[in-house]
Amino acid sequence: MEHPWFWKPEATSGLKELHERLSRELNAKLTIDVEHGSTPSGIVVWPSHLAGSDLWESYVLGEDGLASYVAPGTANAVRNLSHAVRREMARLAKHRLPDGFPKSLVDRGFIYHGEVGWRGDDAVMAAEWLHGKGAAIVDAELWLVTNAVVQPHIQTGTGPVAYRYWTTTRPSETWKAFANRSLNEVVGFIRQFQWPENAAELVQQEVRFCLSWVWKEWLEEDEFRFPK
Repeated sequence: MEHPWFWKPEATSGLKELHERLSRELNAKLTIDVEHGSTPSGIVVWPSHLAGSDLWESYVLGEDGLASYVAPGTANAVRNLSHAVRREMARLAKHRLPDGFPKSLVDRGFIYHGEVGWRGDDAVMAAEWLHGKGAAIVDAELWLVTNAVVQPHIQTGTGPVAYRYWTTTRPSETWKAFANRSLNEVVGFIRQFQWPENAAELVQQEVRFCLSWVWKEWLEEDEFRFPK
């Protein structure tokens, strides 16, 4: 099946059979109230490891082409399917690590739907290697890997908590300053992570961090230019 999420229209019949089939094909337990045998309204169904994730994310694009994530309803914001959902939709994608990336880090990484998550020390090494090759790290997301799937948050006593770092360029910031700052910030984000005291999860050794990066030429493809 192509996508792990579905929109079921209002008054869908055969609901129990549909959920049984989706559960098998998604390898995820989907639970519903089948008392009346049909949905009272349209709902989104997705695997249990995404429970608590947002379906949509809102952002505004800067002149540099990087996204600044904002609260839903923010004026002039663009709404898109959340990164977690889009990653699941791209489950057949291959990883996009640059040529020459250290094989030892590739082997120790957890490759999931085209992205790679590393444990803390390896994530720092990956960030430093990318920085050394001229990239800037602009995003880091905490993954909780359970049963070979990625849960992009930690369930706590007060609900799901996501841990994510992202950044954009600053006015008058040179490319070198931007790349150095983002490296220092993402290393701090990884090093300073602490398992929440009220976590409902039982396992924390499978915490990993997925990195996203950009090259200077990517941001300067259009009219944006870094100061000299």
